[in-house]
Amino acid sequence: MFSVKYSFPPLCSRQELINLLDGFCLVENEKARNESPSREGAHEEHFTSAYDFLYLPIDFRTKKSRGFAFVNFTDASTVWKFFDAFHLKNWGSVDRKKWPKKIEVVCAKIQGKEALVNHFSESTFECESDEFLPVGFNPPRDGSGQAVKLSIIGNRRAPVPSPPPHWEPCNNHKA
Repeated sequence: MFSVKYSFPPLCSRQELINLLDGFCLVENEKARNESPSREGAHEEHFTSAYDFLYLPIDFRTKKSRGFAFVNFTDASTVWKFFDAFHLKNWGSVDRKKWPKKIEVVCAKIQGKEALVNHFSESTFECESDEFLPVGFNPPRDGSGQAVKLSIIGNRRAPVPSPPPHWEPCNNHKA
């Protein structure tokens, strides 16, 4: 398991990110199938490009992403393919969104689905929706459209409303 952290526009949603990753995996898996010799009875020797964990940190005040995400790919070769496809590319070349920064793909500090799940399971997120929490996928998502169970990781607590600003009556009027 190999985890990466990469940057993208802050208005991107988790679903947009899933669509991007599914599309990437689908293309890579189609390439692998087309490149592998298809002999009757031969076992496919290529690795499937897939991911089994995704976390898109959100600024709960603005409801926008913080501009980066964590993805755990199930095979090292997929990480390198992802790196080659996205690292230092303009976001506009990926999905036509105008965003001035280049995408950066870096090695995440926490590696592997199990370590990521252990780390985030203890976290409590003060937000209104599970949409903002880390998720695991079983089986891993590979872009095929196959049914995948999405598991929410971590705990959610409804945000506490901010108290109204302190109000003091004006005592400067004359009676």
